[in-house]
Amino acid sequence: MRESFLLYAPIADTPAIKGCAMLIIDVENEELFDVREHGELAFKHAGEPKKRVVIPGIAHYGIYGVAREQALDLAIEWLDRHLKGSM
Repeated sequence: MRESFLLYAPIADTPAIKGCAMLIIDVENEELFDVREHGELAFKHAGEPKKRVVIPGIAHYGIYGVAREQALDLAIEWLDRHLKGSM
């Protein structure tokens, strides 16, 4: 499983999700992979609508702890904007 995770590249999925609203939340101090090769690159190749947020001052697992509420707020706002109108 770890090998699959290490080989995963979100950029590979970008062509399949064109036309879908995409929110990418990265952290500033990501220690598990290079966000330039993952979130940033996927964002550059994604179609609209899209948004990328980099949460400053935290590492990978901080998104589940100190930045959890911030990430949830970003996701809820994004989903409200892009899903409520399509229901």
